[in-house]
Amino acid sequence: MYLKIKAEYKCAIRRAAVEYENSHLDESAEYFSHGDMNNFWRTWNAKYNKRTSVHEICIDGNTAADKIADSFRQYYANIYVNSAEDKRKVEEFNKHRLYYVGDS
Repeated sequence: MYLKIKAEYKCAIRRAAVEYENSHLDESAEYFSHGDMNNFWRTWNAKYNKRTSVHEICIDGNTAADKIADSFRQYYANIYVNSAEDKRKVEEFNKHRLYYVGDS
């Protein structure tokens, strides 16, 4: 019985969220269709311009900017390949580029 009530509750929350979203879309569309750009942009910005606080950002469990930057550095250091060091591939690229005539 508990699971059924919990599922109904979650479904009601989802329905309420969708209805709320649709009401704002309808409101914005109404303003736009009547050429009321001030109110259109007011409702648009209220809906879509959610500012994210710097303190809310969390990457790999880190919230400090220097730790986040280090996570990015480590990630890209592990996947980066310097293709200019592969002489055969550079020569192959240059040959293809020399004879390239565009897409037909």
